[in-house]
Formats: sequence, structure tokens, C-alpha cells
Amino acid sequence: AVLMTGGRQDTGAGLMLSHSWSEDVEEFLSAIKEQQAELGIEDDTMTWFCVFSNYQSGDDAGPSIKHQLELEPFKVVIESEDIKKSKAGLILVHTTVDELYMRLWRAYELHKALEVGVKVHAAMSKKYIANVMRRASMFFASGCDDETLLKAAGIGTSTCQARCGCSDDEEMLVALILQSGGFKALDRRVEEFRMKCLPTCLHALLSFAKLRNLNENVAIEGVVEVQALAQQENRMGRSISE
Repeated sequence: AVLMTGGRQDTGAGLMLSHSWSEDVEEFLSAIKEQQAELGIEDDTMTWFCVFSNYQSGDDAGPSIKHQLELEPFKVVIESEDIKKSKAGLILVHTTVDELYMRLWRAYELHKALEVGVKVHAAMSKKYIANVMRRASMFFASGCDDETLLKAAGIGTSTCQARCGCSDDEEMLVALILQSGGFKALDRRVEEFRMKCLPTCLHALLSFAKLRNLNENVAIEGVVEVQALAQQENRMGRSISE
């Protein structure tokens, strides 16, 4: 990682990437490029990416994963002043190949970043968004309410089922999560973040689906949201059906 910076030591990381090891690399790159353009991240931003920043070959040529974990590299980066001040902060990358939040490190990284005040963003590949919308639209057309629609689209979260590839990691993270509020609290934090980062088109579909919810308060919330959507569309000179 040091070699790839060209020897720069003038600043710490201004961006951290959180991802799944089994992701689609092309989807990962396209999602990151779109997020970079949206946030205005400079090409020379110092980036902490575990693929290049941690030695994980599993041979004797470099430090072991266990030894590196003892150095707490994630904690050092996410609690640094450089990344706290950065507009980029932490970016969680979503692709179709793997469910990001079934990786325990990803859920914990999100939790810790929000806890220490780091800006957190969601990068999603176009294929990922299309897949989420396909599922959501299918269930909406079948008459489902918002809760069922979210589950069908894969937005629901159960972090106690998330795993790590390394048993040492898993044992450490379970202990840390239990010490900081437990898995139900982590579920709520992940779900709140995911709801804030939903694609605009899915937000609109959810508003209509809430009208079918048997909970009166949720249905009323849906009415308010649909009315707001209609007003927004009218200002833009478009029909809400579009």
C-alpha cells in the first residue's frame, strides 16, 4: 500500500472503501466511479482499501491476519482526523453478487463510522439498482405492502446471521458488537442507513406501497409522501404516473 502511494506521507486516508470479497469487480468499479463523480472526490485522494492495505495472502511472506488485527488498522483509519474531516469518508459498495450486510465486517464498519462522526455513503452498481427495482416492482404489482416489498427487494437486515471468512475476525467482532449495544441495535443502524440511501425510484414505490399497510399510521404516512411526490412532479411539469 505504501508503494502504491508513491511514497506520499503528507496526509492520512481521506476515503475508506467497504466491500464484499466475492463481489463483481466490474460492478464495483462502475459503482465507485459514479460515487466519485457525485461526491466530487479527487483522483489523488488517499484511499484505504483492505485489498491493498492488508496483507491477506495466507502465506509466510508477510504478516499474518491475526497479527494485523492486533494493530487495529480499521480503528486507526476510521478514527483518524483526516477521514473525519473528509467529504468522502466511508463508502459501502453494493453489487449483485453478494449481500454486503451478510459480511460482519461491513455492518460493523458502518456502525463504527457513524458512531465516530465519519460521513458514510452507499455506492450501488446500475445492475444492483436494476435488480432491486425488478424485485420491488414485481411484488408491488402483486399487491404487497411496503414491509413485504422491502424484504422482497433484499433491504431487510439480520446482522446476527452475518459472517466472516476468518474465525478470529468473527469472534472479535461478535464481542465488540455485544459490547456496543448488541445485534438488534446494529440491525436498526444498518436499516436506517439503507433506508436513507434507497434509490429515488424505490422511495417513490414504497410511498405508494404504504397505502396498503394495515397500520393506519403507516398508511397516513404514505398519503403524505404521495402528495409530496405529486407536488414535486407538478413543479417539474410531469405526471406522477411517469
